[in-house]
Amino acid sequence: SNRLPHCPIHRRRWCPAGLYPIASTIGQSDLRNIIICGDGGRDLSYLANSGTVIKFTGTGSGSIMNLRENRAVVIEHIQFVYTSSSFTGTCFDCATVINSGNGSMFNWVQFYSPAGLLTASRVWYLRNCVDITFDQCYVAHCVNGWVGLDDSDGSQYETNVIRMINCTSIQLAGHAVVNPYTGWSMFACNFELGAGGIPSGITNTASK
Repeated sequence: SNRLPHCPIHRRRWCPAGLYPIASTIGQSDLRNIIICGDGGRDLSYLANSGTVIKFTGTGSGSIMNLRENRAVVIEHIQFVYTSSSFTGTCFDCATVINSGNGSMFNWVQFYSPAGLLTASRVWYLRNCVDITFDQCYVAHCVNGWVGLDDSDGSQYETNVIRMINCTSIQLAGHAVVNPYTGWSMFACNFELGAGGIPSGITNTASK
């Protein structure tokens, strides 16, 4: 099923170590004041067989987790993986309408494909997000990591007070960070060469 286990602590969902297969989007719009916590968010062997692993087997251009209009959401110590080359979507769709501040955090979250696929378009989509922190996040095997705005997003949108601390990207087909408009801070981040040895760092698209 697409349900996360319940933890008796108020507003907390605890996912013990194990494999959690899902075939469609989880989460919901307007999610607020909740902590989703796993038991291990890092596997540098990319095998998806240790710690807490959310395994997405779906296809298409949608999202693995719907976090639109999120406020004070914390996701930590979880691996998110995808298995189909027909998945071309987003892992975390965090886009919001009103840029009044999110106050959300991703801590020790890893995204990758155990098969080394490069079809997922992006890990985070942050249109109009304000005040989101990424700490010790690790992304691989997709096109782009953190996307502030799409090239087609209008001038009324922004991203601001986005903090990245000790984050890593590796083996991307595109860039680690795309359109970080208007205010982002990055501390001790490591953007390694992309797939095939291409440069993979921070970029702005044509209209941004």
